[in-house]
Amino acid sequence: MEQQRRVKELQAAGVGPSATASQLGVDRKTVRKYLAQDDFSPPPPVMHTGPSKLDPYGPVIQQ
Repeated sequence: MEQQRRVKELQAAGVGPSATASQLGVDRKTVRKYLAQDDFSPPPPVMHTGPSKLDPYGPVIQQ
C-alpha cells in the first residue's frame, strides 16, 4: 500500500511514469496500473445466491 501511495504522490508532484518507475525500482507497467486505480481495497467477497443443498429435501423437512 505504501508503494501505491508513493506513486500517487510522485504523480501529483509532476513526475512521469517512467521516472517514477526508475525512482521506485518497479516496472513502468506497474506504475501505470497504480495510476489507473482509484481504490486499492480488495473487492468484497461475492455471496453465493444459488439453491440450497437442502432444497431437494424440503418436503421431507416440512413433514
